[in-house]
Amino acid sequence: MMQPTAQHRESGDGSVAEYEFAATIEDLREAEERYRAIAEVVADWAYSLQVLPDGEPRLLWTNMDYARVVGYRPSDLDASIGWLALVHPDDRSGLRSHMAALLKGRTDVAEYRIVTRSGEVRWVRDYARPLEAGSGSINAVGGVRDITARRQAELDRARLISELETTNEELERMAASVSRELEDPLAAVAAGLKRLDSRLDDSDPGLDADVQRARLAVLHLREMLENLEELARIGHLPETLETVSLGELAAEAVDLCRSQILSRDVVVEVGDLPRVFGDRIRLLQLLRILVQNAVTYMGDQAEPRLEIGTKVRPGKHVVFVRDNGVGINPADLERVFDVFRRLDSRGTGTGVGLAMARRIVEMHGGRIWAESEGKGAGSIFMLELPA
Repeated sequence: MMQPTAQHRESGDGSVAEYEFAATIEDLREAEERYRAIAEVVADWAYSLQVLPDGEPRLLWTNMDYARVVGYRPSDLDASIGWLALVHPDDRSGLRSHMAALLKGRTDVAEYRIVTRSGEVRWVRDYARPLEAGSGSINAVGGVRDITARRQAELDRARLISELETTNEELERMAASVSRELEDPLAAVAAGLKRLDSRLDDSDPGLDADVQRARLAVLHLREMLENLEELARIGHLPETLETVSLGELAAEAVDLCRSQILSRDVVVEVGDLPRVFGDRIRLLQLLRILVQNAVTYMGDQAEPRLEIGTKVRPGKHVVFVRDNGVGINPADLERVFDVFRRLDSRGTGTGVGLAMARRIVEMHGGRIWAESEGKGAGSIFMLELPA
């Protein structure tokens, strides 16, 4: 704060008013310096401007980061191209609405594109606050943040969702077509085998066994078709999602596989798992597939164990399903998620389960992968879901 001078104390005419005016000017300078210092920290660039009655913005001040982002010096902008000319042509009407709100004395936030001096298009978020309301022009201050990365991520996500939806529709059509084409021949084969079985006597047990194997093969083919149709349907999240406890779902998945677990004397341990946002039914299906897969491929392990736990990773929920079963050849780790892929002949499934698991994880915005040191070393299936 400015201190009174000897001249101020000795003067008898207006010295008090003169001192107060000088002190006010000094206070304003200090306040402006504080604002500029804060503005350097809280935004990519900050500014003050005057909005003219016709809505045209006139730049009064901006910090140095402005030139770094847009490529123009403040003097270039004010003198030659004007604020509106910096904005992408398709977004200028939105910026005029932004300025109109300031003219009415309202704080406003706008997102629009700018074209830098190099011709690059960038997205920014502009928060502006009027300093005083009234008729005519108005002064305002604001901060601008570069949100190009966020906008690009949103566009990429929308594009991926669109591509997934297109792929899902194609898969659904393909699965329905395959199912229709094969259902009638399979039904005819099944009916023929049933009639043949009814005519056989006990004089040829070998032939009877062949018929039974054929009937089992038909049932297996029908199961594969059903699983293929189910795989095609996975990929559409319901409109209403919820926060679910993966710990509760893991316990439920273990219970659904209880008979297999007891038949193999598998020791199961479920750790403290996180809560996630998603489709409860599909997430339960995911964990059931992984538990069932682990139990199926325990091999000849004398003390089979299955562990479901979590690992700490910033910004992500990482869950693992670990077993001490037959393991996976490292060269095959990527192939285990392929449709109809069974890398071990001891498996009894259709080869669609892990493909379903990957589809469920991906539709929740996550990823899944397998880890193993090789045959006999057990396997770990890792799930990474958004926090």
